[in-house]
Amino acid sequence: MASDALYGAEKVAVPDCLVFILMERLKMDKLTVALQRFAQDEEGVTAIEYGLIAALIAVVIITAITAVGKNLDNIFTKIAANLAAA
Repeated sequence: MASDALYGAEKVAVPDCLVFILMERLKMDKLTVALQRFAQDEEGVTAIEYGLIAALIAVVIITAITAVGKNLDNIFTKIAANLAAA
């Protein structure tokens, strides 16, 4: 081949296990680069923050409605008891 002559490389038999190790290393390098890019990407951070804020607001609303609902139930029970007694 021309590239072999250009670099003066000789063809050497490479064991399959070494090829496997090199391929796995390449996959890990790609994964590492992808994770680094993901960690540095800040586009989705704002959307996640808004989602967390919305979830927190929903929890507060549900808690408040539950508390008010229990109080209303007690009030209507008293009213019903008073009407029944009258």
